[in-house]
Amino acid sequence: MTILVFLLNVRSSDLNSALCWFQFIHDPLQVVILVLNEM
Repeated sequence: MTILVFLLNVRSSDLNSALCWFQFIHDPLQVVILVLNEM
């Protein structure tokens, strides 16, 4: 559920949310790796 937490954290910025969602749909693995690196 780390992805949901990540999305909630960037919810404050609509632009970041849109970019995160676009990247998540475009390449889910890349987002997962990004989240793991943030931890």
